[in-house]
Amino acid sequence: VHLVNAATVRELSDTLGLPIAASRFRPNIVVDGLAPWAEFDLVGKSLRVTRNANRGNDGKDDDNNNDNEDEVEEDGTNTMVLDVIARTVRCEGISYDPLQPTSVGRLDMPKLLARNYPQHGPYFGVYAVVRNGGTLGVGDCLELEP
Repeated sequence: VHLVNAATVRELSDTLGLPIAASRFRPNIVVDGLAPWAEFDLVGKSLRVTRNANRGNDGKDDDNNNDNEDEVEEDGTNTMVLDVIARTVRCEGISYDPLQPTSVGRLDMPKLLARNYPQHGPYFGVYAVVRNGGTLGVGDCLELEP
């Protein structure tokens, strides 16, 4: 599973002076609420999903949908746990945004990342493996497991 931090995307967009979308980096999950580049601090840690109180278990905003109670605990957590294993090294595959290929055009993103953020090299986002399956929906929270 590939996680990308929305704050890092915004910082990169500001640095380059171009409208860069998270979709360019082909994430499975986009997180927000972290400082730019803070996703790299998650490597070696585990994240548990906490369900948004306004979301039913089917992923839709619906307070009345609770047909799958066994996946969600009373405290709002569920069984889904992600183990963050590595930073994501980037290649030419992110030269174009797959959802908006003509918006900015081709960018040598690995080179731009290394030039503008030498402390991070050509890395953007992190990889995680699913330790325990569960549900994840828009607005849910990822919390560090103790």
